[in-house]
Amino acid sequence: MAKPIGHRRQSRPRWIGTDGKRGNEIASEKASRGATKIRVGRIFAINVDPERRAILAGPWRPVRCQGAQETHAVSEVEKQRAEAGPASYRNWRAKNEGAPYFGGSEVPLYSDAQVAGELPEGLGPYALRNGHPAELGDPAIVLVLDSHLNANQLPPMDKTDTASFTGSWLGDEIAALLALSCGARFMAGAQTRHRVDSTRWVMMGDRDRPVFFPSRKDRPRVLPRVVETTTLLPEPLASFPTLSPANAMALTRAARSYRDGLWIAEVEPELSWLLFVSALEVAAVQQQVDGTEPIEILRSSKGKLVARLESVDPAIAQEVAAALARELRATARFLDFMDRFMPPPPPKRPPAALQLDWSPQTLRRMMKTVYELRSNALHEGVPFPPPMCSGPHMLVKGEAPSETTLGLATFMRGGVWTQEDAPFPLHTFEYMTRGALLAWWKALADAPKTARPVQ
Repeated sequence: MAKPIGHRRQSRPRWIGTDGKRGNEIASEKASRGATKIRVGRIFAINVDPERRAILAGPWRPVRCQGAQETHAVSEVEKQRAEAGPASYRNWRAKNEGAPYFGGSEVPLYSDAQVAGELPEGLGPYALRNGHPAELGDPAIVLVLDSHLNANQLPPMDKTDTASFTGSWLGDEIAALLALSCGARFMAGAQTRHRVDSTRWVMMGDRDRPVFFPSRKDRPRVLPRVVETTTLLPEPLASFPTLSPANAMALTRAARSYRDGLWIAEVEPELSWLLFVSALEVAAVQQQVDGTEPIEILRSSKGKLVARLESVDPAIAQEVAAALARELRATARFLDFMDRFMPPPPPKRPPAALQLDWSPQTLRRMMKTVYELRSNALHEGVPFPPPMCSGPHMLVKGEAPSETTLGLATFMRGGVWTQEDAPFPLHTFEYMTRGALLAWWKALADAPKTARPVQ
């Protein structure tokens, strides 16, 4: 993809740090260039942007240079908020709780879907503006975000902590949630406008424009539905800040896996299968842990072990259960989650011969097959069957695509699969994955709010 027009180096807040005489020399040099309020301490942090930072070592003090935001006293409430939930969630909650404003940004969101409408309000510190792209490589949406997170506040650095790690920065977390909400590909680039203060904006080219993988023109799309027109609606996004921190974290991670599966489906459908199953597993684990006490999860899987541990010390039994709760009953947990949240058949269906049997018993058997194929792919290196990775068949252009694979059996690339062992193509499972995740999201939003720690 061509390099963005107007590409230039981004102006960011700078933090300097060193020890000894050289620190004073750097401070004097910075001051001579017009920087203000320079202080030299022992060792400082490097501030790359509000969500990506590197620490050199040890204690640090903020050094204000041109473009940096003013610091403010960090309250205990803010410290607790910084340790709970993904960045996009914490920023939204901070806005709702009246936290100070630290600046605004505009972030391009890319997609191959046709986007209708926009959401200028109703999403807390975020707004979604229609980008009206002239061509595929242009932003489909511009995410306008206000930051209410203190960029100068860092968590303890004495041990590894992934409690608030999603693999994405704040803007791309919103893009992933939007992808799940709309059922379309959305991925964020870098900030292209950043508000320095109330009167000044810094503009720059998109240096993190995502690589896009369009489908080949000589074969059917693997996921034909995701390029259709999608209308921006406030729900279910508007319910995101009402979730508990643990549920918000699980939802964001699941949405990111789902979005990444969408993004690469046209070129690597085998990996999309793995990502879709992973998205469902994230949700299934959280559903189990959030709804059941760890000791009961362990008891249902290892009843004799629990009895022996409790005979020695009930506290040890509780500790072991807490450590193993997320690892037990993986297959059954996945199947139970899909039993509960499986969406109804698609509203637009193909002719009867190409329809999937949507009965609960058949669906559970097929979900077990999918989970076994996923395990074979991960642990034995056996890819998903090619019939499940191909574009769906359409009898007539414009009609609903086939929900099943074709034929009683298929021979491809040295392997043979019966239809029972390769029951449906990826586009059918994408529909199931998104429908189940949205139903789970709604259940989380409708449930009584009980805070559980992020694990």
